[in-house]
Amino acid sequence: MSGSRVAFDGLWRCLCPSVDPVLASRVLNAPIVPRTLHATTRRRVCLSASATKRAQTATYRRYASSAIPVRAAAYEAAGAVNDARVRSILKAPPPTILDRDVLPMASVPDMLEALRQLQTISDSFRTAAAVVRHLIQDRGQQPSPALYECLIACARDTNGTADMIAQLLAEMHQLGMNPGAQLCHDALEALAIHPNYLLRNEILWAMQESWTPITLSGHCNVALGLLRDGQYELAFDKAEELLDKNPDVPPRLFDVFVLAFAHRGFLDEAVRLAHEKRHAASEDVPVALWHVLLDACAAASHVEGTSYIWGRFLEHDRRRVSDGTLLAVLDTAARGGHPDLATTAMGVLTARGAKLGVHHYEALIDSYANAGDVPNALRLLCIMFRALGVAPEGSTRSVYSRLKAEPALLDGALEGLAALVRDYDVPIQALNVVVEATVAAKGFDAALQVYKQMPRYTQALADETTFRHLLAACEDTRALRFLVEENPATALRADRAAFDRAIHAFADVRDVEQAFRCVELLGPEDEAWLSRDTALLLVRRAADAQDERVWSLLEEARRRGLDVESGLSRFLVPFMEGREGKSRREITSGKRVVEAADEDATTL
Repeated sequence: MSGSRVAFDGLWRCLCPSVDPVLASRVLNAPIVPRTLHATTRRRVCLSASATKRAQTATYRRYASSAIPVRAAAYEAAGAVNDARVRSILKAPPPTILDRDVLPMASVPDMLEALRQLQTISDSFRTAAAVVRHLIQDRGQQPSPALYECLIACARDTNGTADMIAQLLAEMHQLGMNPGAQLCHDALEALAIHPNYLLRNEILWAMQESWTPITLSGHCNVALGLLRDGQYELAFDKAEELLDKNPDVPPRLFDVFVLAFAHRGFLDEAVRLAHEKRHAASEDVPVALWHVLLDACAAASHVEGTSYIWGRFLEHDRRRVSDGTLLAVLDTAARGGHPDLATTAMGVLTARGAKLGVHHYEALIDSYANAGDVPNALRLLCIMFRALGVAPEGSTRSVYSRLKAEPALLDGALEGLAALVRDYDVPIQALNVVVEATVAAKGFDAALQVYKQMPRYTQALADETTFRHLLAACEDTRALRFLVEENPATALRADRAAFDRAIHAFADVRDVEQAFRCVELLGPEDEAWLSRDTALLLVRRAADAQDERVWSLLEEARRRGLDVESGLSRFLVPFMEGREGKSRREITSGKRVVEAADEDATTL
């Protein structure tokens, strides 16, 4: 029964984008030889497109069939073999020189022997094709399965293609030749280098239909072909199937899969295969491949893979790791919270005499903080401060995140600081991060208590960051006055808005002296000054207290364009008239200010 012709449509392009439309059309629509079934225990299956194909491959043609071997007497020919002639052919000169100078001098047995040996030599397709062409065109040899077998075996060459293999199989089909088991395995090996998913499936189906057993090498080539074809899930499943059923899988298969998956970013699968090879195969994974896998895992911050590979390394293996990979290992340990991994990697760096910088210490701090060991993270911050003389606020972010997420660790952090202050010069940044986390987790009151007990935790003085955390969360005016009165200059640099609120609070409780001290810190050149509400309240309180500084305050407000004079005459006139011992110029100036204020009020 002849099969219908198959159209080369978009589905074929989707399933196999690499196939050539013209070639595929010629191969698929080739004349079909009827299938012949023999009532024996082993069936000889001819390539066809009959209706008995399985449903999932109903539109595909068959390119391979029976398992009858053809290699046994493939290269037997009458006559002696001239080894010198064979060697001259195997040297593989350019085809033009080969056809002109070498092949005419060689006998048919010489060329057949050369073809046999060419199958085991890489990059030999052009030479094999030239020899076969010379045998057929110039020596009158008929095409035979042995010649096709040689060409397909040599198609492993980088110059070969999957379309070429399909064309050779199609020609055998047209000539009525039945490919043998060895030819099918050679085709699978070639398709592992030049992948074609459809053609490979056709060969496998034909081998199954003809009861041809697939050797371990054939299964390995199928797995490699799937990997080469980008069918990574299928390739991984095939590799695991081989591991489960065949303990003698070649070690190179593991190496290829591990390397390919590592480069593609499938790190879980790469580490898993490397681990399985270590326990299943007779050979261990090469150390160089472990280094490649470590580099890939560390660069991708793959914590489990990095930790596993680093733990496998012996001390001398770790010393061979590059500085860049060591830094990646440090970063991975920091993100994953693996202080042991970070410590050993840092030890390798220090053993090389590397100069440790902030980023090295930060990785160690982050590793301990992300592991929940906040006291040791703070200890490393003190060590960094001792070694480098700096402890940036950015180095404490991991500690803050951990304390904010787990407020129960705050007490342990304070106890750790109290213990560290006896042996280290604790930087203020160590206390600042605890204050910041306390504000976020427990509120201002708890943070204020930490601030009041600051001498227990550090010898350093509070800085702008300390006040910024406290002032931003302070809503109680009494606590606000306390904080600003502690260090007005630092409070001003930390938070101007809170500083203005503090001046308002001082004026509200009639502490005019402290309020004016704070105003003096603002300076004449600063753009930001008092808010209108604060200035109005301070003017009223100064007038009530008969404080002469009220006039300079009014003049400064007028210079800055801040309207605080409207409606203040009833407060200022009694004060102005009661002034004794003042010059006429001062009194006149005061009247002018009050009159201007009254005019402004009338206008309004």
